[in-house]
Amino acid sequence: MKHILILIFLLWFCTLNGQEQEDDNWEEVTEGEVSRVHFVEANFSMYAPLDAYSEKIDRSLLYGFSLGYLRQLQLEKPSFIGIEAFHMNLGIYSQNYDAVISNEQIVVTGKVASNALGINLIYRYYPPLKLSVVEPYVEGQFGAKWMYSYLSESGVFSDEEQYDSFDFLTGTWVLTYGGAFGLQIHISDIYFLNLKSSYHFAVSGEYEKRLEEDSGFFEFPQEAFETVQSSTNVVKIDVGMTFLF
Repeated sequence: MKHILILIFLLWFCTLNGQEQEDDNWEEVTEGEVSRVHFVEANFSMYAPLDAYSEKIDRSLLYGFSLGYLRQLQLEKPSFIGIEAFHMNLGIYSQNYDAVISNEQIVVTGKVASNALGINLIYRYYPPLKLSVVEPYVEGQFGAKWMYSYLSESGVFSDEEQYDSFDFLTGTWVLTYGGAFGLQIHISDIYFLNLKSSYHFAVSGEYEKRLEEDSGFFEFPQEAFETVQSSTNVVKIDVGMTFLF
């Protein structure tokens, strides 16, 4: 509850300042007409698990990516609203094994992957603190993420016909919320280097944890994972590019 109140206060403060602060930089002129600014972002993402999530998953860093779109709320105002989709991988394991498919025994390569796929609504505000080519910003975020795992299999029959299969094994939705601080570094009029650090809170949910190799021999890839449950709080570090149009 404390975190929610802090987030609400941050959003209220940014909105109040955004209404009072006018900045002529936040406009795009097209054929003599002023239009709202739009951003498209693509980032490489690193996730540092926190609290119970760090203890359960037993990994110091996870990797993934994020994509975002933001639209200026009002002309000449440094306030934006948008949406962000993100992905992170919790672990992968592959193994070859014999399987009977369509009454024929073949060698199958099976892979199990545990992942998280999320979506956030974003409110972003640029305070009047531009430093040369660097523009800082703050964000409030609210959304959900899907903690899921899947099994993919591939092999070849005796007549050289290809066998492929894909199945979801688990899937759980959890709510997320948080805030972020970022820096946009001007490269050109429409391209920016984007650096962002986000704190994501998430309610408790089930997910598949990748077991260590010393846990024993895994005959099938499903055996390399176990189902655990905890909060899934992370610090997310983004490094990427922003395109303005």
